[in-house]
Amino acid sequence: MLKRTVNIPNKFEHNFQYIQTPSGKLFLIGGGDIANRNVKRDQTALKSCYEFINNGTDKFDCIARDNLKYDRHGHSVTVLKDKFLIVTGSR
Repeated sequence: MLKRTVNIPNKFEHNFQYIQTPSGKLFLIGGGDIANRNVKRDQTALKSCYEFINNGTDKFDCIARDNLKYDRHGHSVTVLKDKFLIVTGSR
C-alpha cells in the first residue's frame, strides 16, 4: 500500500466529509465542533473546503478552496459530472 502525507494548515476536524472525483481530485469538506461555534477556528472549519494536490513528491499539498455558504457537520457530499460538488444534510 502506498502511503503519503499531506501538508495541511489545520488539523482534520471530526465529522468532515471527503470525496474523490472521477478525474482523481480529492476534497475534504466541512466538519468541526458544532458545540463550539463561538470559537473562530470552529466557525471556519464548519465551512471549509480543501483540495489535495499531488505535487509529484511523497507529500500532497492542501489548497484551501472557497468556503461553503452554510456550516456543515455530519453532512453528505456527491460530485456531479466531475464539475460540481453538492453538499447536503446536517449542520
